[in-house]
Amino acid sequence: MDFLNKAYRQVADLFLSMTPAARITAGLLLVVVVVSLVLMFRFRNSGEGEYLFGGRDFSQSELGAMETAFAKAGLKESEIVGFRMRVPRLQKDLYLAALVEGNAQPPGFADVEQVAAEASSPFESRQQQETRLKIARQSKIAGVVAGIPEIESATVQLDEQRSGGLHGKVEKTALVAVKPLGNRYLDDELARTIRNATSGAVAGLDRRNVTVLDINAGKTWSAMGEDGRASASESAYASHKAMYERMWRDKIVAMLAYLPGVIVGVNVELDPKLNSQQNSRKIDPQAIAVSTQESDETSTASDAGPAGRPGAASNGVSNSSAVVQTQPSGTNEFARATSQQQSVVSTTDLKTTEAGLTPTKVGAVINVPSSYFVKVWREQHPTPEGEEPAAPDSAELSKIEAETTKKIEEQVARLLPSLPAGEDQYPLVVVKTYQDLPAPAIEEPSTTNKALIWFAAHWQTVGMTLVGLVSLIVLRGMIRSAATRMPQEEPARLVATPEIADETESEETPPEPVLKRRFRSTGPTLRDELTSMVKEDPDTAANVLRNWIGDAA
Repeated sequence: MDFLNKAYRQVADLFLSMTPAARITAGLLLVVVVVSLVLMFRFRNSGEGEYLFGGRDFSQSELGAMETAFAKAGLKESEIVGFRMRVPRLQKDLYLAALVEGNAQPPGFADVEQVAAEASSPFESRQQQETRLKIARQSKIAGVVAGIPEIESATVQLDEQRSGGLHGKVEKTALVAVKPLGNRYLDDELARTIRNATSGAVAGLDRRNVTVLDINAGKTWSAMGEDGRASASESAYASHKAMYERMWRDKIVAMLAYLPGVIVGVNVELDPKLNSQQNSRKIDPQAIAVSTQESDETSTASDAGPAGRPGAASNGVSNSSAVVQTQPSGTNEFARATSQQQSVVSTTDLKTTEAGLTPTKVGAVINVPSSYFVKVWREQHPTPEGEEPAAPDSAELSKIEAETTKKIEEQVARLLPSLPAGEDQYPLVVVKTYQDLPAPAIEEPSTTNKALIWFAAHWQTVGMTLVGLVSLIVLRGMIRSAATRMPQEEPARLVATPEIADETESEETPPEPVLKRRFRSTGPTLRDELTSMVKEDPDTAANVLRNWIGDAA
């Protein structure tokens, strides 16, 4: 506390010793210093920006909606950097709250369907609820489509039509209007992706009933043509051709990854049949016995012998007794065996189904930059240390090019489908050399440009710092000038006469004490100076008073 009291007394005495003009100037400078420090601290905290939502990229429409929400909330320190939004770090919560209040949250951070369901009322009709959910679903699908990096904004319109009464068939349709980034146009692959995503988000929506509109190109992409058939972009042949070409191009590029700047083109020819089915029957020349039947038959026949002459007498008809004569008779036996076998011819029915739209011929064109051969030559002929690199010889470059071309042809030919025996594979692989022009070197910004860029970003901080430093220097100068004010002549003449001064100068006396010089200097009043001298140096004060009294006597 004693230190604080002394410091306060010194400051108070210094302030009282100043002229009115100096007091006003010192007060203004002190205010400038305080205000500069406050502004510097506030700008430093607010100037440290942070990107919203982890630095995610937004579309132009989303950025516009966010800026509008910030303006309504009175927040003016946001900044658009590319496709991202940067806000002051310490005020991030205010900016997020402004997005919620302004309903400007980017898609994906709020489930619009859930919000619509929670906003339903028990007093509204079922049709009103379905309409609200339908609008919410449209908004959600549009947000998903707009989240694709190549798409700037998107809108979705869903509709359905019921035929055949209340329980009839429902046909659903959808229109997706998209605006690609800048002046870009949609391609077949991206339009197909949007169509599949939209049909997958709505139950019962056939992808053929989804139409994609490219706003930049003024073109529609539909799965069905005007004649009711599949459009060219949706034909099975075109989609399979694109798929196979992309597959083989990826394989070749991955294999030739050691070639910087290589350009690969692939062309695939397909079998135009969607599928093929073959039925054949094979007959086996060896018959197969199905059933066998065997039978044995034996018969016996007896012979009675020759007969007598005709007539009663010959037949033994008479009134007299007859004598029967027995004659021998013959017996015959017959045996017969039969066998019956039933056989059928063996046949084999073959049914073969082959997949259609399969590649029949695949060709590849590989373009190699000429700078690659120069790099290979330099690797083979390193420049000794301290010497300038030599120029490559054209004959050696041609040799390297021929070796590289043959190597690429062999590698790529092994990836392509095999041709029938006797056909050459290599005509399907073409390796060419193109002259790659060196890109203009990007000049690095000079130190002056870097300094200017830094100053443009932090000029407010620099300005406040300079104002504060200048204020402190001026205030320090005023304090030192008031503390080291030169003594004036008038108080000296009041203290001593010229004769005494001459005698004092002639005598060899030690240097005048500091407090005595202070006594001669101008101060608030002579009484105050004498009082201060008595308190600080009583001996010197006694000597001064003794001299005064002696001179007066």
